[in-house]
Amino acid sequence: SGGSGGGAGRGATTFNSGGLALQNQGNPGGSVTGPFDNSYSSAGGGGAGTAGSSITGASQRGNGGSGSYVASFTAIGGSPAGWFAGGGGGSENALNANGGIGGIGGGGTGGYLNTPSLYSGSANTGGGGGGAWQSFGIGGSGIVAIRYSGAPIATGGEITQSEGYTY
Repeated sequence: SGGSGGGAGRGATTFNSGGLALQNQGNPGGSVTGPFDNSYSSAGGGGAGTAGSSITGASQRGNGGSGSYVASFTAIGGSPAGWFAGGGGGSENALNANGGIGGIGGGGTGGYLNTPSLYSGSANTGGGGGGAWQSFGIGGSGIVAIRYSGAPIATGGEITQSEGYTY
């Protein structure tokens, strides 16, 4: 559980629910609803815009939920293109298979069996890390933007002006 919830992992004998999201901050992670097996695949993490994808069958993997587009961040070079806080993709168990796709807004792609931890969320987006069996990606660093009317009165960080506002 967190700002957005993480995707559930598959259990050999249990159904698992995705992590919960904090109210007014994000969306829940996807759930695993069957069938039981030892596949180690997992559901997708929730994003700021939509919930993570659930998985219902053997050897499936969930995609991360999409992030949110924040138009005012575009003026300061928001990356990628104003999308933030995408959910991380779920893992896949089959060797040489692809994991779930990370949600738009910097979510990391999920991995597969015995792969290294190379599935991190994109920097400066707050995107979630992707899952992988015996490893996982780290969430992407976030960004703080302050906007006020008029000329610059503060220092530090990247300062730009657009349409009468300072960012």
